[in-house]
Amino acid sequence: MSQPKDWHEASRWLLTAQEDLKAANVLFESGLYSQACFHAQQAG
Repeated sequence: MSQPKDWHEASRWLLTAQEDLKAANVLFESGLYSQACFHAQQAG
């Protein structure tokens, strides 16, 4: 894999992790704790 493609893939994974963490926070604030835990784990 070329370096630009590697950077693109890494950026995509980081964006997905950030979105999962945002989802975890929203779910936690809504009292949906098991779903929040799932998304927090996915973010990790």
